[in-house]
Amino acid sequence: MLNNKSYQEITDTVISMLQNGDGLAPWHAPWLGNGLLVSHATGRPYSVINQLLVGKSSGELATYHQIHACNGRIRRGAHGYKVYFWTMLERQEVDENGEIVTKQIPFLKKYIVFDIADVDGMMPKWLTKTKEAKPIADAETLINNYAKREKISIVHTSSTEAYYSVSKDFINVPCIERFTEASQYYSVLAHEATHSTGHFHRLNRFKPNAKIAPFGSEDYSREELIAELGSTFLLHKLGIDSTYTVKDSAAYIQSWIRALRNDISLLPIAASKAERAVQYICGETIK
Repeated sequence: MLNNKSYQEITDTVISMLQNGDGLAPWHAPWLGNGLLVSHATGRPYSVINQLLVGKSSGELATYHQIHACNGRIRRGAHGYKVYFWTMLERQEVDENGEIVTKQIPFLKKYIVFDIADVDGMMPKWLTKTKEAKPIADAETLINNYAKREKISIVHTSSTEAYYSVSKDFINVPCIERFTEASQYYSVLAHEATHSTGHFHRLNRFKPNAKIAPFGSEDYSREELIAELGSTFLLHKLGIDSTYTVKDSAAYIQSWIRALRNDISLLPIAASKAERAVQYICGETIK
């Protein structure tokens, strides 16, 4: 089921971010930090798409009803944020044999949430002691473990080319010395690692013997957005600052505005697949 209203709201929000982001795509903007945005009720981190839409690096969010149940008071002028969650709706259909069957249809549901920091009478309850961060070492270990587990070769070259080969199942990246900052190297490596999760032996975004989607096509845009979001969220989980030191080109910004306008389901679906890719790289249970 195409949840047009929610898809349109998400797309319009991100297009506005692209148009008013001072030359940065929202997934390249400095909204990241060494923390996670979590639900005050459950402590679970918000999804990739919600982290992106809220634009906060960390904190606890709660709905009005959750705040009211805790006798909290939202401060005057506090800003609410729209967040979206996938749920399943049941619908009865007639199959090819004329029998009535029940199908589960994914549906995006919207909530308005507030930052607990803007609420009187409530305190964060999921704050934990921050362990000493070793983000670069952690990134090296995580991606190397993923590559070893999946038998993916990571080839370092002196060129500036970075890509994932579907047919040969290897990642090609420039040597780390080619980058100004180590974080830039791991951003590129995480991008290509996200691509590699699409192999038909993994999350199956690339079918066996499928040709590489041509540059500028819908399939190309979809996979690139998955890799952009996957890289961003993976670095966020590791506590690596992925803020871009140079602005995105006007052509880059406009290309994404066109792609999003052409397909309002592009971003929500890509974000969901990016989250699955990150879970796969981290060896977590795929949700």
